[in-house]
Amino acid sequence: MRLSRHVAACALVLLVAGALPGAVAATHAQAQAVVTRSVVGDDWSLPPGAPAANSGFFSESGSADLDSRVELRGFDLTWRQIQPTRGSFDGGATGSAQDMDLPSFDEQNADPRPFWMRLFASGTSWAPSWLAQRCSYTPVGPDYDGERHVPIWDPCVWPELREAWRELMVGQGLRSDPRLKFVYVPGAFTWVEFDYDMIDTGAAQGLTFEAYRDWHAQMLGDLVAIMGDYSYKLVYTGEDYPFSDRFKDKVALFARDAVAAGMGIRTGITELFNFHLNEVPAYGTTIATNGHLVTDDDWMLFDGRRVAGTENECYTDCGFKSRNPAYTVKMSNLKALQLRMNWIYVVPDASRLDQLAAHWRWVRRELGRRPENAPDAWVALRDAEDVYWRDRGDKKWKGFPYVRNLERWIVQRDVAPSGIARRGKLRHSNDPLEENGTAFESLRTNVALGRRWLFLDVDERFLGAAASAPIELKVTYRDFAGTAWRAEYRAAGGSTRSTPTIRGTARGTGRLRTVTFRIPDPGFDDRLAGGTDIALRALKGDLEASFVRVVKLAP
Repeated sequence: MRLSRHVAACALVLLVAGALPGAVAATHAQAQAVVTRSVVGDDWSLPPGAPAANSGFFSESGSADLDSRVELRGFDLTWRQIQPTRGSFDGGATGSAQDMDLPSFDEQNADPRPFWMRLFASGTSWAPSWLAQRCSYTPVGPDYDGERHVPIWDPCVWPELREAWRELMVGQGLRSDPRLKFVYVPGAFTWVEFDYDMIDTGAAQGLTFEAYRDWHAQMLGDLVAIMGDYSYKLVYTGEDYPFSDRFKDKVALFARDAVAAGMGIRTGITELFNFHLNEVPAYGTTIATNGHLVTDDDWMLFDGRRVAGTENECYTDCGFKSRNPAYTVKMSNLKALQLRMNWIYVVPDASRLDQLAAHWRWVRRELGRRPENAPDAWVALRDAEDVYWRDRGDKKWKGFPYVRNLERWIVQRDVAPSGIARRGKLRHSNDPLEENGTAFESLRTNVALGRRWLFLDVDERFLGAAASAPIELKVTYRDFAGTAWRAEYRAAGGSTRSTPTIRGTARGTGRLRTVTFRIPDPGFDDRLAGGTDIALRALKGDLEASFVRVVKLAP
């Protein structure tokens, strides 16, 4: 894209910082930062590169016409179809679950393509008919789809289901099959999701917490033992702080227990990207006292083999009513990436793979990365209300109940007195549901109070040995006429350098624009104010920014 005349001219000018503590003037011999690109809206571009191992998109279809962007086909079975009589295995029977017709085991297993898997086991129409004759139990439910469920915690039921799992994984050789990338467990409840509505119903029928706790621990141990060296393929579908009216916080960390036992984990609700997914010990993320999210990249889940997954397809479906799907798709994916996900369930149409193709290509490159091999590091500058913790009120932090930013190896820091950010004016509320609360999707300076700076700290692991190799700095900001700003950064050799000044376009009314600077000599050494590496400085009027990326240009 051809740059505007004033931006192209700015690319030839280097303004040296003099206001930052410890700033050192640049010499004419030093290479200059230049503007290489300026576009309206978001800029998701990256240099060429391959996706990470053990990452990708998965979906429902097992048919031959599965979208080419979706790496994994589904392999779905019911307990009833594979075990019509106790102790048997039927590879030729078909089944049905959740209004889906399921091909036989033999047919699905003959497909050479890689797959992910579910065993629909708990529904009374999914469980074998002989089970009710062998075990005396009262079904629980109905669930929101009208299905009643077998209480899989029943001491007669669980050993039978466990043996069905053993036959499938060991007897049929699926656990060691390289095509099997992961399998949802434990086969309950609606859509094989560990829904506490059914567990609460069981509690109303006499299930005690102690009995449920003991079964849950046994279930984790049994499934991990069945999978042996392949236990990393197990994916627990429960969540931190589940919504249990009966057991409440007694089960708050059962999802973390599943990860500690050796399983991967999946959340199905990042479409509500502000709600309930900030304090998530199973994923190694917690809300710090300063209101930022802290993610432990060395958490056991991120061992390179396990699955940290989510499902991002319900924006105008599943009872969701997004007014702005382009916004909610983007933010749900940013949330998934902040949680360090490596697999995302998509439905090509519902997930807007075509409409938001550039964004989804970027997401695919991001999945499964660590700071050392990530193509970029970024921060979404925002203040977003977590309605879940607002209503609970038993965990507080600075700015409560608003959580500051989505940060992936770049942290924005408030630095007194001149670098304290305030909320911007890009406001979204109750999208796609009321539970998502209110989010301000930008931060801004406050020049009237002498606060001209937004300070950013880049994780030292991100550039690593290539710390002085050229990079791109991409800043998405609101374009207002009459404003001016620039970026200042720590450069190789210990100096503080400036980018060209960016001025608001003559008719700028606040729409988002992304400018790209090429920085030839980064030397991020935490020597800017507050131990930071990059500062965005408002020169005229306030700067309001929403997204910042640092992109590696070297492989």
